Amino acid sequence: MLATTALLALAACGGGGGGGGGATNPGTVTPPAPVENVVLTLSPSPALVTQNAGTGTTFTVSIKASSAIPAGVNAAVAAKADLFSNTSLSTVSAQEYEARITTNATLAAGTYNSTIEVKLCTDAASTCRTPLAGSPWLLPVTLTVKKVGNLSALAPVAGLHAWNQAQYDAARTSYIPATFTPSAFSFRWTVDPDSAKLRRFKPVVVADKKVYLVSSMPAGNGAEPDWTLQAVEELTGLDRWRTDMGKRAQTSLPVLGDNRLHLFSSGATGNTYRTYNLGTGQQMSHLPSTVVQTTDYAPPLVSGTTVYGQYGPAGALSKFDSASTTPLWQFTESTRGGWAVSTDGTLIYNFTQGIMLGIEAATGKLAYASPSLLPYSGAPATMAPVLNGTQVFVTESDSRGGALAAFSAATGKLNWQVQASFTSYPALVGSTLYAVNGGKLEARNSANGDPLWTSLALGAVQDEPYTEVLATDNLAFAASQSRVVAVDLATHKVVWEYPAGGSIAISENGILYITHPVNGVVAINLR
Repeated sequence: MLATTALLALAACGGGGGGGGGATNPGTVTPPAPVENVVLTLSPSPALVTQNAGTGTTFTVSIKASSAIPAGVNAAVAAKADLFSNTSLSTVSAQEYEARITTNATLAAGTYNSTIEVKLCTDAASTCRTPLAGSPWLLPVTLTVKKVGNLSALAPVAGLHAWNQAQYDAARTSYIPATFTPSAFSFRWTVDPDSAKLRRFKPVVVADKKVYLVSSMPAGNGAEPDWTLQAVEELTGLDRWRTDMGKRAQTSLPVLGDNRLHLFSSGATGNTYRTYNLGTGQQMSHLPSTVVQTTDYAPPLVSGTTVYGQYGPAGALSKFDSASTTPLWQFTESTRGGWAVSTDGTLIYNFTQGIMLGIEAATGKLAYASPSLLPYSGAPATMAPVLNGTQVFVTESDSRGGALAAFSAATGKLNWQVQASFTSYPALVGSTLYAVNGGKLEARNSANGDPLWTSLALGAVQDEPYTEVLATDNLAFAASQSRVVAVDLATHKVVWEYPAGGSIAISENGILYITHPVNGVVAINLR
């Protein structure tokens, strides 16, 4: 059922408004002289609106006319009364108007698709028996009502910083220096996929109580997908802003540095390096290249005000100052394609296809390349090497097996390796490495690789391996594509599990994020 609300007799200038909630509120102002063939443009279109269950929200629609509205014309906004509780309509200028629409707070969690009508009529807008040509104009609306849990106040955890990149820091330790109590964990909110689960999510980054997501939607007919960058409030899970990134074949994970968001992407016309304003989502810089990136993007790296990512010839590893528009250097001596890197400030470390590279951070020159760690020469690694100051730790696997290995950070010499069925990159806490081997969490001495302890089987769904480990002072979180578990580092037992999997991150406010490429994002309070 459509409830007609927000009626307005349009004027050439000045402000005006209409009431809402199903009540009629015709205005009386002197209209301008008639103009033929008026066309209205409504934006955003479609309108994508999110709210939490139990609360309503108000969104704004801009209405722009191609010319001044003819004399004697009235306007109305019509919306479904069961979805929308109130509207108002006001004049911004002679050819621009604004509708404010409030959703019902009583809607159950779910996705609602509706249409809002904007009508121009020469008779009473409440009946509109004589509409202008082209009237009504329709605005599709998708309203997502999210289930919510414990939306407790956010407070920073002492000692933590923003989750601004994959594996938490430039050394890629995946170590969060904090203690959490599993009995205090609680569901907070979700960012759900579209109803057809066509949207694809990249792992999130989090800073200043905002969660930044990059996602894509297929365009059909073999066209490049449409990419969106959005900021979500960490407190509520509701949208802060969205930015259309256009069509791209692929995009890197986002990273945060120097108060902006950095992305590398590639399409039919070449690859690009772009930065975006964290407060508004507005693009701040754009550096195009005519070279097309043909391999998947590894996670970029932020170290201070420096950003490393794949850009230019053959997906070269490129160094940028975070505010610069040209590369400081490009490393093109290898075309292996896997540039998941870490740094200690002196060297950049990369391990791909069984070879450890050390690259001078200042100049981009090759410092060393280790002999191949045979037989592990499979696809490029998607997780970067882990650093402790003197050693570089990696895991590698292919159909023939796997290994956890340590190299000298200074020379690239292999210090030790353990051949086994490792499926995750290690997390490093002090002198202890944590990694999943054969479906169990292992703790090993980082000095020599000797085992310290092994947990019981973590459990699996559909035989999916655990590919990520994130460690705190008392827990290690392990994630597969179907579930996340927490292992107590003192008892070596699984003390918590959640039936959703994907990439994991912990914010400086003690929120665990689980991002699945298809199923969306889940936020879990750890306090």
